[in-house]
Amino acid sequence: MRSTHNSERRITERETTPGGFNIAPCGASVNSVFMQTKTPAERGIYWQNCRKYLRNQNDYNEFRKQKTELRRKRQRREWDEEMDAFKRDYDAGSNRRRKIIADVYKVRPQMDRATMEFDELFAQYEALWEDVMRIVSRK
Repeated sequence: MRSTHNSERRITERETTPGGFNIAPCGASVNSVFMQTKTPAERGIYWQNCRKYLRNQNDYNEFRKQKTELRRKRQRREWDEEMDAFKRDYDAGSNRRRKIIADVYKVRPQMDRATMEFDELFAQYEALWEDVMRIVSRK
């Protein structure tokens, strides 16, 4: 004997009439067959619940859109803050570098290359250049 699926069994039991099998719902969807057995009040409750579900889903989707928008704004704000901090560091390093380079070019004609009196100034310049390169490469 072939076992029928629960939904098939329920439909056949429900649609079997004392005079034999009722062919009226043949070709109808399961939802239509389901709704034919309900009273108008039960149908109203069913559709009211469907509307409530859709309303809740729309609220959920709106909430999700709002959360996504807030997250994107926060990420953009954090990105802008990081970029501003980077630009401040870079500008500070660039200004320091420009000042040291100006000092180097100012004293270069007076520099005694034999004794290298300005080793300290060039060491500062090299350290600053390394700092600037470290800041620039820190993306």
